Amino acid sequence: MTTYHIKELAQLAHITTRTLRYYDEIDLLKPASISQNGYRLYGEKQVEQLHYILLLKELGLSLQTIQSILTHSDTDLVAILELHQQKLIQKQQQLTQLLQTVEKTIAEQKGEYHMTNEEKFNQFKQERIQKNDTLYGEEIRDKYGEELVEAVYQKQLNQTKESYQEQIQTEELLFASLKQALEQQTPLDDTQMIFQLHKDWLKQHWTFYSKEAHRGLATMYQETPTFLDYYDQRVGQGAGNLLVQIILAHTC
Repeated sequence: MTTYHIKELAQLAHITTRTLRYYDEIDLLKPASISQNGYRLYGEKQVEQLHYILLLKELGLSLQTIQSILTHSDTDLVAILELHQQKLIQKQQQLTQLLQTVEKTIAEQKGEYHMTNEEKFNQFKQERIQKNDTLYGEEIRDKYGEELVEAVYQKQLNQTKESYQEQIQTEELLFASLKQALEQQTPLDDTQMIFQLHKDWLKQHWTFYSKEAHRGLATMYQETPTFLDYYDQRVGQGAGNLLVQIILAHTC
């Protein structure tokens, strides 16, 4: 069986010995044994484990999450990798489409190609959908199911330039009204207009609307920091929670 000293493993994995020592300290990757002169020794099992650690780290997982994955025998590592594989494929498709748009734009500027209006804007629709799916897709699918999510995305792909501008205007007005309510500490009873703006914005995106679904969305906002951050970053700290309270107040 092949055995690696810490320096040899660091060179093999293109990392530093300091990193391997840190992984040892936090019990993420322990050496197979310690030599008589105090050197850390690693075997094939540790090499494989380090491969998984570096791969998952490259995919954006925290060391704490990686440690949890590797130490729980019931964790399906293949399923986790397949999920990230799909995300990488989506990213690859997005980059391919963007490259095609750039190539067509260059050709049009040279007088070699004429882009239709649909070609000019379809790429950016797709890019916006994929970005939203990366940020919020998992939570939305858990809440509403794959079929509904795909129907919403298809509606967005089919929207006209005019309907897209209407969505933007509705959201901007929602942000402005929410900001005013946040700064003035407007009572919930006086926030009907904000609720209506959010309702209008949802109806522009969704293929259906119900008060129950709207309330369910507020609950998901409340339980998902990413959604709250979306409003906090665009309106001000606390805007996400305020919107949740407004929706809950007007859907009870």
